[in-house]
Amino acid sequence: MSNPFFQLYQGSILRYPLLSLLITLSITAYLGSYIPQLQLDASADSLVLEGDKSLQYYRKISQRYDAEDFLLLTFNPHQDLMSDAALADLAQLQQALSTLSGVSSVVTLLDAPLLQSPPTTLEAIAQDPTL
Repeated sequence: MSNPFFQLYQGSILRYPLLSLLITLSITAYLGSYIPQLQLDASADSLVLEGDKSLQYYRKISQRYDAEDFLLLTFNPHQDLMSDAALADLAQLQQALSTLSGVSSVVTLLDAPLLQSPPTTLEAIAQDPTL
């Protein structure tokens, strides 16, 4: 006893593959003609549920502490990241971003003092735990 869907598949798709392909392509082309009219809303507000407890908590904390918006940029130099030329480029980028209106602070790896600290053992850290 065969499955009726398999019989339909065999009788239509496998028996007439070119016709099936032509119908599939025409349906795809017809639906594709509506792509310019398609509008997507990918804003942060549309991605979060309005009744979400976490969102309500975040908004309450943001009102209380006046949280600032932030922007994360990545820097991909053409040479080694810790080379003098790459660090000079990063310092120049940091200075340029700091001068923009609406920018309150710029934090880069130049501000992280222990980014490239010398390798040390745990025993040495245990003896002198200060930075």
